[in-house]
Amino acid sequence: MNDTRKIGAIGEEAAENHLKNSKHLILVTNYQSGTGEFAGEIDIVAWKDDCLVFAEVKTRSSNLYGEPMDAVDIRKMKALVRTAAAFENDFVKNGRIFAYVPFLFFKLRKRLKIKDRRHDIIEVLLSRDGKIESIRQHENAFTAATPKRLEKYRKRERNRFRSN
Repeated sequence: MNDTRKIGAIGEEAAENHLKNSKHLILVTNYQSGTGEFAGEIDIVAWKDDCLVFAEVKTRSSNLYGEPMDAVDIRKMKALVRTAAAFENDFVKNGRIFAYVPFLFFKLRKRLKIKDRRHDIIEVLLSRDGKIESIRQHENAFTAATPKRLEKYRKRERNRFRSN
């Protein structure tokens, strides 16, 4: 495993623990769907208070090249939205999802209600020796409509710049 993958794995584990500590139920980690150019992955799918949470984890060992969440560009947002839709298509039926919920010393199979969904970005900053310095969760960092709005805005700005 190379350094980038090690850093990513440390960050994903830290983000998963962070979500668990904030009372999220982890449903799936590293969910993958599609093939070829339509392939996508969501780092963590969780549930809390009738809300389905699709979390993208970005881990950095420094802010030299910007904040970790800056790495989630329009292309990545589109892939996350597409993959979240595939997850819902596969697992959500009639506004509910089946999940195994911890109860005492065993797990109960429960049908969890879903009234809302959101896309979060979780930033994990590591020290040089690989220890976690900070974890920030950006709830509702973007919506399914965000990539389209950003593209329209950028196109409008490019045209405005060209006309000047």
